[in-house]
Amino acid sequence: MLNILARQTWRQPVLCSSKVLMATRTLAGEQQARVRPSNLGPQEKTKTSHYLRSWYSIIYHHYNDTTSQPEAKLFISYFPKIKTVLKPIFDEVLTILQCQGYSWEEVKEYRGVLLLSPSQLRRRLQIFHDFSIDRPTLHQVFYVSEFLDCNTSVLRVNGVYSQGYDILPHLLDSVKDLSLPQHILDQFDSQFDDTVPLKDIYLYLLKHYLAQRFSRDIDDIEMLFDKVGLPTWKSLAAYVHICDIIINSLGLDFETIQANPLLLNLEPEEVKKVLERYPNIGKSSTVICMSEKLLRILRDSKSVKELLNAAEAGSLVTIASAIQETGVKTKFHRIQRVSSELILYVAQELDVEKHEARELLQEDFQLQYGIANVKMVLQLLFDFGFTREQIINGILVLNFEYGVVEQGLREFPSRTEAQPFHEWMENPFVLQLLAYCIKKDVPHLEFPFRR
Repeated sequence: MLNILARQTWRQPVLCSSKVLMATRTLAGEQQARVRPSNLGPQEKTKTSHYLRSWYSIIYHHYNDTTSQPEAKLFISYFPKIKTVLKPIFDEVLTILQCQGYSWEEVKEYRGVLLLSPSQLRRRLQIFHDFSIDRPTLHQVFYVSEFLDCNTSVLRVNGVYSQGYDILPHLLDSVKDLSLPQHILDQFDSQFDDTVPLKDIYLYLLKHYLAQRFSRDIDDIEMLFDKVGLPTWKSLAAYVHICDIIINSLGLDFETIQANPLLLNLEPEEVKKVLERYPNIGKSSTVICMSEKLLRILRDSKSVKELLNAAEAGSLVTIASAIQETGVKTKFHRIQRVSSELILYVAQELDVEKHEARELLQEDFQLQYGIANVKMVLQLLFDFGFTREQIINGILVLNFEYGVVEQGLREFPSRTEAQPFHEWMENPFVLQLLAYCIKKDVPHLEFPFRR
């Protein structure tokens, strides 16, 4: 259901080089409080807007004591990827790095960190803090997965930890908010030593916490992780807030998590903003977990604002309409190719040959919401009582977002266009009428086909 979401790759070769394991350095200077444009006066706002005019001017604004504008321009010319990052985001990343005491020379050497989002950067820094490393090198920050493949013994040898330092007591102290049962902590203390990679320690605590919050056996959590791989690296304490949102605010159960494991990557604060301003959004399990694009929206403050404005204007009919109503559509809208997996699935469900399914999908179909969404919509149509012939004639409906189809079917029997309803339900082209009704109700939605 939440497919093809951009996420980090975890299964990378273990890298325990001296560069990854550089000794941590003392934090230089106190953190500076971030000044937001909304808190500035007119003159300060003008200055802020002025330095945000280009990427090199943002660099010069933050590091004018160690670099010049020509040098900043040269850096941008040699690193054109940075222009894929929005200027306000780039500004926020440099603010975080500067507040943490990283020099411009360090940033230039490990410039890959500039491509991280502010939330990614904060999460990674917090992970190192959990493991008692207050100021990791930027190389370690960028290759956090490989770093966590190392064990305490190797880290001591490379000077990251002092000789005799025991990470386990510090880690247990940092995860008090998880409120793990004592017998789990006792097992943890007896099972782990200096030869165990930090990643295994992290995952042990996370899996047992998720098992506790969702009242499931640890084997269920293991199966979830085996299915989808590792979650986003973030502080263990962050999962307390994530589970609070999923369980208490959205009312989702573990089965929903199994179907949509990327819900564990939600940003709690951004979800809270949406729920506080539009509380009905949390009443259906199909709302937050329906679309990968919504996860993107919830990670971007500008998109959240657009979503809330659409809700207040009364144009938020479903999540699909919210996505297409706001400016998010132009930024994230994409059409996926019809895959062989989808062709095989449709052929089996509709009892047609593969070549027939391929022709059917290639004629009317543009995959916008992913294979999981297609499967859900198809099952919904069968449950409603439509025949295979009707679905074949109205195949375009499979490409609508599930929430739109569900709402359309709920209102379909009472619509004047569908009367007499019992006769329409016998019509082989009834789903084309359903598509018409959906378009009529939500005119700003685009049809998923070109005819």
